Amino acid sequence: MEPVSDLEPGRDLVVYTYKSLKSFTKGFSPENYVGDTQYGKLYRGQIQKGLETLGVIVKIWGNEFTSFATTAEHQLSRWQNEIKLMTESDVRSHPNVAKLIGFCSENGRLGVVYELQPVDSLWSLIRKDDFKWIARIKVALGFARLLESLHDQGLWLHNISSAHLMVEQNFNPRLVDFSMLVGGVFGETHHDYEVGSAGHVDPRSPGGGLKSDQFFDAHDGVEITKLAMRCVDRRPEQRPTMKEVVCCLQKRKVVNSIGDVIGREEHP
Repeated sequence: MEPVSDLEPGRDLVVYTYKSLKSFTKGFSPENYVGDTQYGKLYRGQIQKGLETLGVIVKIWGNEFTSFATTAEHQLSRWQNEIKLMTESDVRSHPNVAKLIGFCSENGRLGVVYELQPVDSLWSLIRKDDFKWIARIKVALGFARLLESLHDQGLWLHNISSAHLMVEQNFNPRLVDFSMLVGGVFGETHHDYEVGSAGHVDPRSPGGGLKSDQFFDAHDGVEITKLAMRCVDRRPEQRPTMKEVVCCLQKRKVVNSIGDVIGREEHP
């Protein structure tokens, strides 16, 4: 198969061998395992460029990497569509999307490489007691802005979970798996409701938990709880648009503190 021929040249994407992906992740070692995706797994990795070490996330497709059995043709189709999507300027330039730097297609083995050095997946972080209110709001707002941008482009997520979001040191969330995204290059006909992670079905929810700390405001907590309940209303027509979600989150008091707090934590 030659999916590379369907991709536009000049996108500065590197064609990696499967051996290289194994090398980046130390043989897909358990210590580099980040989490599952719709059709495979995510691993941390490092690429040595002279004296520079580049942190990356490697995503691998394949039935040996997932509990969901899918056809090779289906995996190839989703892999091709993700690369096409991730090289579109409006998506590629979004601050809450991981930067695609290369891919692999070798003897049916499919993979992509993102330039990213996250603290952890959102799924892992929200299970920890130290994921503070200000971090939760920054992640929620960033993800809501990404969904708003995707919606403006006619792209819709039919499935999302916290495992699909990586969180950087400054609490900036980056999406690394589009799962059941439909519209645009993904088309509208295949939804795969029989598989996938247990999580959000768009439209539309930024999520968010409540935990009291120095940046927590009781009124904000109430308003975000109301927002979250509207986002998961059983009647889709009653759910807010992502523009409304972003607007609501931007009005929260803690948002005014985010820039200063992030700056202090990055430069103590």
